[in-house]
Amino acid sequence: MKLEKPSVRPSEIAINFVVFQTAWLLCVIAGANGQPLLAALAVGTAVGVHLVRAPRPLPELVLIVLTGWFGALWDGAIAGFGWLVYPSGQFMTWLAPHWIIGLWVLFATLLNISLRWLKGRYGLAAGLGAIGGPLAFLAGERLGAVSFPDPVVAFAAIAVGWFFAAPFLVWLAERLDGYRLPLASGSATSSEPNSQSASKRQSGTKTASEAPSDRESKPEPASEKMPIGGTRHV
Repeated sequence: MKLEKPSVRPSEIAINFVVFQTAWLLCVIAGANGQPLLAALAVGTAVGVHLVRAPRPLPELVLIVLTGWFGALWDGAIAGFGWLVYPSGQFMTWLAPHWIIGLWVLFATLLNISLRWLKGRYGLAAGLGAIGGPLAFLAGERLGAVSFPDPVVAFAAIAVGWFFAAPFLVWLAERLDGYRLPLASGSATSSEPNSQSASKRQSGTKTASEAPSDRESKPEPASEKMPIGGTRHV
């Protein structure tokens, strides 16, 4: 199935970014204060708005679920090694807290809208991930949502993780893009009948021009032979 090039309006980018930032802040505050209902409400509302506005919600939903699982395992591994300490919401030792999973889910809603310009720019995505990931955790620490027993090791692990995570998620979003619509079958095939009819007209014209006229095709009577000697007997 061929997909047409998407066109995301500036208003959609603005709505996507504002919804993400609001839900991100509420989710971090919920994690810092042990309020899982607030985190669930913030993430659920943001995801609902995103899926309702998406032309093709199913690819976006799959992208959100896969990104959530990826974040749950990756951040859970960092916490399992003791490099990060979360105040609430952790189900298991090697699994990220529910509100951290919610942050990964929120990040997935940016990939095909606000971060669409990163498509195909994997090196740039890796560099921004290595910088933006630690900065996001630093903001979370200021809000009381996470602490670092060894900040150097923690920030190094976060930077390395996001260096690989960001381009991978951009690559995944290219294949699960709910903002690319399939090409209409009519538009793809409408030009074919026109070209066929044009070719038929051209071939008809060529045939008519190449066909010999009646005058040319009609054989001329053979001229009478003159007798030897140059005289004609009556």
